[in-house]
Amino acid sequence: MAEAASKRTRRTPEERAAEIDQKIQKHQEAVKALEKKKREILHPPKRKTDAQLSRELLLRARRAGLSPLDIARRLGLEAED
Repeated sequence: MAEAASKRTRRTPEERAAEIDQKIQKHQEAVKALEKKKREILHPPKRKTDAQLSRELLLRARRAGLSPLDIARRLGLEAED
């Protein structure tokens, strides 16, 4: 009776190969994620300086049709006439 309960089910070679394929795919995805992290470390995105950000904001405001006086008013600054 104890022998009947302890028998294991045998898997076919195709089932075993399918499990290995799943493991390979999982590890390939992990490798891709690590390669992406490596690229980000070696080639970080370029950061803009404060002066570049200020210029870009002013250009966008001018393209939106705002004059320097309008920009000053929206920022709460008093314009000198």
